[in-house]
Amino acid sequence: MLDRDEAPRRRASGVRAASEALSAAASPQAVADVLVEVVTAIRGIDGAAAFLVDGTAGSLRETASTFDRDDRSLADGIGTIARDAYLDGDPVVCTELNTDSGTAASATIEPLGGYGTLVSVTGGATVDGESRTLLTSLAAVATHRLERIECERGLRRCTRDRQRDSARLARFDDVTDVVFGLERAVTAATCRADIERAVCERLAASEGVAFAWIGHVGPDDERVVPAATAGRERGYLDAVDRTLTSSNSEPAVVAARDREATTVGTVASGRRSASWRREALARDVQSAQAVPLTVDDRFAGVLAVYSADDSAGTDLWRRTLDHVAAVVTHAVGSLDRKRALLSDAVVELELQLVGGDDVFGRIARAAETDLRLDGVTTSNGQLVLFLTTASGGDGSVESTLAGDPAVASVKPVRRDDADCLEVLLREEWLLSHFVEAGAVPQSVEATADGTRVVLTLPTDADVEGFVDSLERRYDQVGLRSRRERTRPVAREQHVWAKLEESLTDRQLETLRTAYLSGYFEWPRESTGEEVAQLLDISQPTFSRHLRTAERKLLSLLFVVEQS
Repeated sequence: MLDRDEAPRRRASGVRAASEALSAAASPQAVADVLVEVVTAIRGIDGAAAFLVDGTAGSLRETASTFDRDDRSLADGIGTIARDAYLDGDPVVCTELNTDSGTAASATIEPLGGYGTLVSVTGGATVDGESRTLLTSLAAVATHRLERIECERGLRRCTRDRQRDSARLARFDDVTDVVFGLERAVTAATCRADIERAVCERLAASEGVAFAWIGHVGPDDERVVPAATAGRERGYLDAVDRTLTSSNSEPAVVAARDREATTVGTVASGRRSASWRREALARDVQSAQAVPLTVDDRFAGVLAVYSADDSAGTDLWRRTLDHVAAVVTHAVGSLDRKRALLSDAVVELELQLVGGDDVFGRIARAAETDLRLDGVTTSNGQLVLFLTTASGGDGSVESTLAGDPAVASVKPVRRDDADCLEVLLREEWLLSHFVEAGAVPQSVEATADGTRVVLTLPTDADVEGFVDSLERRYDQVGLRSRRERTRPVAREQHVWAKLEESLTDRQLETLRTAYLSGYFEWPRESTGEEVAQLLDISQPTFSRHLRTAERKLLSLLFVVEQS
């Protein structure tokens, strides 16, 4: 009795051991190895093979086997029936399996769910019922383990994705905080050096950033000169070549030379061919990005960020640096314009512009007459020009303007001494460019031969860069005169600054438009209704804005007079 019971106990113990071994397998390869080893040990089975689906290729491949690989007939036969059984999804018994030696073999194929098949081979007849039951049980245990491994891998994948998303979100929050702080610091800055220093300090404070710097192109136009830097730069800028040669691939140099943003996602690649990469790696820099700074079509420098990880090469930092560059250039341009308006010391330029596509030159050429700009105001964000013509009142200029695509509307303004026109523009590059560049036009006159402009710039303005920006728009740009002078208008500038401070934009626009429209002339050249229509407001609203602006202006003038 004990002898008859011993065999089932030993088989049960073997099944438990096999199940435990399969449950401990950590990968599909380990499951296949254990499964083939256990099956081969079953009485009557001469060999076994496990075929699993390759997750990358999506095809069934032999993952583990104890068969003689030199027996091509057996190998081909096993491979064929394994694939057929996998596609059908049902157990298969094959009694006519050929070998190279000519002997027959039998095979039993058990499906492993959607993961593959298990093949066991006997030299003669098929396995008995007990062995077949054991094969089915082992296949079920293996299938369960493969499912568990897939779930565990999916869970780990989800965990990694969640961690990556959390890290990305944290980095986005960090970059957002840096940008907000940077915008506040730039707004409070009173000079360009303060702006550039604040930008570098804020960027260098961002997580992962090793250092940041802003460079200017020197007067010799041969190399990038550091203007501001912050972070763990550790002598990098002194160690690298910053000359603007065509072979220099240093990111800031490339951005300055080509006037285009440049990104280096992996500094380590190409380290043998570029010395700057070796210098960067020696300072733990893994990625870098640089963008040109362009103020009013004029190149104003380059901003570069170097990171201790791959963050500087990401799309997030590319968009961030594009935004920061826009903030910097806007702030620098605003300071230039403010300095141009308030500075006593200025550079006065007289320019002759030939060709080009500005409204003044285009209309003067088409109508073959002279034009003079008397004043500029705005209406709903569009420029309104007040022009004096020498056409003799024949309507030729008015009709030419009406047919110009840049002109929204034109109407004559009654004046005794000249023919004047009020022109509402859809666009006008020339005046917008002057204002954005910090230039203050003193006079603009156009003839059929060209446009003569007299303007002032701050004494430290980049005059050559300003003239270069015009040369890209006109066939010829002649600099007739350049002189430095002091404007004896400190008191008037103070009054103007106080007036702008006390008036709202709408009140100032109303006052300026009324003045330029001849509303204050006697007799009036434009009625209140006409000026209100130009401003796209009602007449009572126009009257209220005008009365308020007049009261503030007179109060300011009387206070200045008393002082």
